[in-house]
Amino acid sequence: MKPNFKEIRTRRLKLLDAPATELMTLLEESSKEEVIASLSFQSEEQYKRFKGNFYGLGTNTNRVTFHTYLIYDPEDDRFLGDCTYHLIWRKHDRAEIGYGLWDEKDRGKGYMREVVETVLKRGFEHHGFQRIEAFTTAVNIPSMKLLQRFGFHREGLTQRHYVEEEGGKATDSIAWGLLPENFRLSGPDNELEALVSAFERHALPLPEWTHEAHLSTAMWYIYHDGLENALCKIRPGIITYNAAMGVQNTSEGGYHETITVLWMRLIDHFLSTHPNLPLGESLELFLKSEWAGKNKPLEYYSKDRLMSTQARGRWIEPDLKTLP
Repeated sequence: MKPNFKEIRTRRLKLLDAPATELMTLLEESSKEEVIASLSFQSEEQYKRFKGNFYGLGTNTNRVTFHTYLIYDPEDDRFLGDCTYHLIWRKHDRAEIGYGLWDEKDRGKGYMREVVETVLKRGFEHHGFQRIEAFTTAVNIPSMKLLQRFGFHREGLTQRHYVEEEGGKATDSIAWGLLPENFRLSGPDNELEALVSAFERHALPLPEWTHEAHLSTAMWYIYHDGLENALCKIRPGIITYNAAMGVQNTSEGGYHETITVLWMRLIDHFLSTHPNLPLGESLELFLKSEWAGKNKPLEYYSKDRLMSTQARGRWIEPDLKTLP
């Protein structure tokens, strides 16, 4: 069977939203070869590891369940790892999160930051959790920094909490907790998120819809959704925002397709050249660079071509310089 998992995109990665019941059905009713093909595993070893983790960590009862987000490189559909709520207490709306990239070569690129941010948001907004817990060893500094980035608070030391795979030794874990209000308030991109939210709700005053606000919103969408999905959001977003503010979208004013797509493509290129920076740092660097200048589009288009009715209504190619 081929599972119909929902696909979620971050800036660089693809996640498959895999509920417990659907994964159980796949593993119990499909052959090894079918599972490997369905989940795009590259080897039988990955299949064995995944199945071992599934039955060793996951459970699905009336009291507790789990929910997995499988991580892939969208360029070649290569399986990278997982981010899982491997213990969800249904009655108490709380969950324990775990995550990992399986191959050493995929680490150190900021991938897990993208994934955990997305999965935490879904935890609070989609799953309705009132608390998310995590545990780290005392020496796992990268994981601790990652949790702190999103507002987790260190709550104490849990003794003999984790049994190491090699040697079977019980070690201590540091306990972390995150509440939804702390996640929203303590995230590094809170001001930017507030800007985008106000734009989407048509609550942003028109004088604040500046050139910088346009670029900031564009980068937010691209960073979280990728270029194509971001365009699908920002096009109707600007058109409906203009209408709500009393700005008419006509052949002479309002929404401009070519300028919008041009800026989106320039921002996407800029992000691709700074792949390991957090969103806030990327935006700050971009806005301070020559890339963000108001006259940047005129490097690629003559003024008459850019301000033509055709360019406002649909995308037209530059006539002065090729886009990067």
